Amino acid sequence: MILMGGGSGLFTSPNVNALMSTVPPQQRGTASGINTMVGNTGQMLSIAIAFPLVLSRIPEDVMFKVFLYGGGMGDLPDALRAFEQGLHQAFLVSFGITVVAVLASALRPSHSPREMAAR
Repeated sequence: MILMGGGSGLFTSPNVNALMSTVPPQQRGTASGINTMVGNTGQMLSIAIAFPLVLSRIPEDVMFKVFLYGGGMGDLPDALRAFEQGLHQAFLVSFGITVVAVLASALRPSHSPREMAAR
């Protein structure tokens, strides 16, 4: 949680500041709403991508036992290894997406405060 919170704070604040400084004052509410919508959509998509990756390694019969019937404890060590492999795969995909986002943020054009004031 500390890593995610710190990363989010370091990444989100400068990018939202850059977004808001490029938008005229009368359109900042719209820009803020769109920014929030895009962030929420990203969170939803990350869950939609990560969950199948995590569960892809767990045998189907074990998933049914655990999720539907609360059982399957005899298969737990193998299922835990499969869960760990799926979680590892989800983190690798998430890391790749994060690298692309950081590169996009780092390569975006920067504007000086004077340029922003002229707009």
